[in-house]
Amino acid sequence: MSVMVNAQDSAPLGISVVICCYNSAARLPETLKHLAGQVVSAKIPWEVILVNNASTDNTAEVAVRVWQETSALVPLEVLAETRPGKSYALETAFMAAQYGILVIVDDDNWLNLDYLQHAFHLMRQHLEIGALGGRITAAFETEPPPWFQQFQSCYAVGPQGKVSGDITDYKPHVAGAGMVVRKSAYELLKQHGFRWILSDGKNGILNTGEDLELCYALALAGYRIWYDENLGLTHYMPKSRLTQESLLELIRRNRIAGPLQAGYEIAWRGIHTSALKFYFYRVLMLGLWLAKGAVKFLLGRQTWLSLRIAFADWFQSLFDYGVLRRIFRNDLPRIQQLKEKRPICQ
Repeated sequence: MSVMVNAQDSAPLGISVVICCYNSAARLPETLKHLAGQVVSAKIPWEVILVNNASTDNTAEVAVRVWQETSALVPLEVLAETRPGKSYALETAFMAAQYGILVIVDDDNWLNLDYLQHAFHLMRQHLEIGALGGRITAAFETEPPPWFQQFQSCYAVGPQGKVSGDITDYKPHVAGAGMVVRKSAYELLKQHGFRWILSDGKNGILNTGEDLELCYALALAGYRIWYDENLGLTHYMPKSRLTQESLLELIRRNRIAGPLQAGYEIAWRGIHTSALKFYFYRVLMLGLWLAKGAVKFLLGRQTWLSLRIAFADWFQSLFDYGVLRRIFRNDLPRIQQLKEKRPICQ
C-alpha cells in the first residue's frame, strides 16, 4: 500500500526504550539484564526511560542498582508518575524520550538480543508504520495449566498477525508488550485532539486497553499497524498468574475496555449507528455466542471455564448501555475526527 507520510520526525534518530513500572522490584532485574545485553549498532543511539508509576516498593532503587551492575553504557533515566494508570506513565515517558522510535517494554518482558536493532530498521524502512509488534512467547515459573494455550492471547502471548507485514486491515492493533511506536505519530495525534480514555488505575489496579486505544488512534489517523515474526520477546509468567482466579481477573479487566474498543471499531469501520442500537446488537451477539458455547459444553466440546467466561461477557454487556452512551456522546466524535481529518497520512 502506498502511503504519503506528512509527519516529520521531530526527535533525533535513535531508540527510547520505555518501561512503565508498578511495584516492579521483583520482576525488573531479569528484564533489565536482557535489555543491557541488546546487540545494537554503535551508529544507533538509544536510552532507557523507566517510569515509576505510583509504586509503593523500592522499584526505583532496584532499577538503578541493577542497571549499574550490568555495566551498560546506555543511560537509564528514572522518572516518577504519581497518578496510577499506564497511560499516564506512557505520557510521561513519551514526553521525556529523546529519540524518534519508542519501544514499550513491560517489567516482565525479556527482549531477544536483536529486538531493538531489528525494530529500528523496520521503522526506518517503512515510514508508514505507526505501531509495530512481534511474536511473544512465554516462560513459566511452574508448569502451565492445561487451559493456558487456549487463553494465551489474554496474556499477550503468541503471534499477533497471520504473516509478517501490514495487519491494519484485519487487526489494527498489537499488544503493548514490545510495541514499537513512532514518536512523531504520537505527537501529531496529540495535536489533533487525541486523549487517553482508559487512564484510570483506581485502588492500585491498572486497567488494560491503552495499547489497543493507541493503535486504533494511529490507524484512524492514517498510519499502518505492522507485525513481524522476527521481533521476538519472552513474557515471564510467575505461578501466581497461572491460576483460574488470575485469568478471570485479567479477563474482567480486559472486559472494561470492551465498550471503548467498540467505539474505536465503529469509527474505524465507518459504521453509522446509535448507542441504543449498538447496545442491543452487542447483547444479541454475545448472547448468541453464549448459546453456541452452551451447546458445545453439553456436547463435551467446550470446557466449563470457557462457558463461564462467555456468560460473564454476556452478563456484563447487559450493564454497558450507560458506558456506551457516554462513549457515543463524548468520545466517538473526537475519535471520528482523527479519521476525518487524516492529519498524519493520506
